Amino acid sequence: MKKWSVGLLLTFLSLGCFAQVQRNITPKTDSAKTTMTDETLSGEKGTTGKENKMEMIRSLNLSKDQRQQLKEMRQANKAKKALIESSNQLTEGQKKEQLRKLQRDAAGSLKNILSEEQSAKIREKLEAKKHQLQQ
Repeated sequence: MKKWSVGLLLTFLSLGCFAQVQRNITPKTDSAKTTMTDETLSGEKGTTGKENKMEMIRSLNLSKDQRQQLKEMRQANKAKKALIESSNQLTEGQKKEQLRKLQRDAAGSLKNILSEEQSAKIREKLEAKKHQLQQ
């Protein structure tokens, strides 16, 4: 009986060890580098939209002031988005429309933060990605 109970105990312990949740730990990134949405911006295999956006933001060579403004804008938009999504008074269509408006406003604010050269660089890269997707 002792052998059987010890075997059962060892079985439960080993199953408990294998049942642990495995978490993928990713290194923290500068939050200003992830200012755009998480949609994939390119059709390349193996790359995520977040990686593409981070690379695009890095290529802009933003100043500390610009990074801070982007961070504040992103945080404010995140809060507004959460309010819109959690609202029980809006229909799904109204929520979508308000989220689109929020996205358009964010794009307008982004134009105010970036210089002309940086804005042109973003337009250029987005056009190239759009052209890639069409092919």
